[in-house]
Amino acid sequence: MLAVADRLSTAELRRRLADALSLLPDIQLINPERGVTFDPAVHEWTGSLPAPSPEQAGCVAETSTAGLADQAGVLQRPARVVVYELAGGLR
Repeated sequence: MLAVADRLSTAELRRRLADALSLLPDIQLINPERGVTFDPAVHEWTGSLPAPSPEQAGCVAETSTAGLADQAGVLQRPARVVVYELAGGLR
C-alpha cells in the first residue's frame, strides 16, 4: 500500500489513503502539520523552502508523504517533509 501512496499524483489522493491507513488498528500515522518543528527521529527532510520568518526556520513547511509507526510506536517509515530554511541554508 505504501508503494501505491508514493505514486499517487495528487495530494488529495495521498491524504485519502493516509486517512484510510490511520483507521487500521496496528498503524500509527505520522503526518506532521505545517509549523511543527522538524524532528529527524520521525521526519525525513526532502527539500527546503524559504522561511517566511526566522521563527519558522527548521519547521515543517509541507508533508509530502505521511510516515508510519507500528502499534508499539516503532518507526516503520518516516514522514517525508519539506522544511523552512533561512536564506543561506541556516536554520
